[in-house]
Amino acid sequence: FVLSDSFSLMPRIGKEFLSHEYINYYYGVRADESAYYPTYQTNNAVNDIYSARLIYKMSEDHSFSLSFKHRVFDKVIYDSPTINKKYFSRWSMFWSYTL
Repeated sequence: FVLSDSFSLMPRIGKEFLSHEYINYYYGVRADESAYYPTYQTNNAVNDIYSARLIYKMSEDHSFSLSFKHRVFDKVIYDSPTINKKYFSRWSMFWSYTL
């Protein structure tokens, strides 16, 4: 969305599919891996992703952007004994110069 000559906003909503191989590698626990965590293996997961980017065009060559991304984990991820969050959010800033 163009808000003015200098500002624009880019909202996004999406899904992130993760295979059971990926999920079990990062969030699973094999029986021989840990004496502390219980065994945990699962299926595929689909995370919800919400993000927005605000872009400020300072000149023809320079721009600055501020981004926010919010990922809501699928139940099979936050049921893992190795994670205690249902979501993850992050902010980032970028400066761009065009040659």
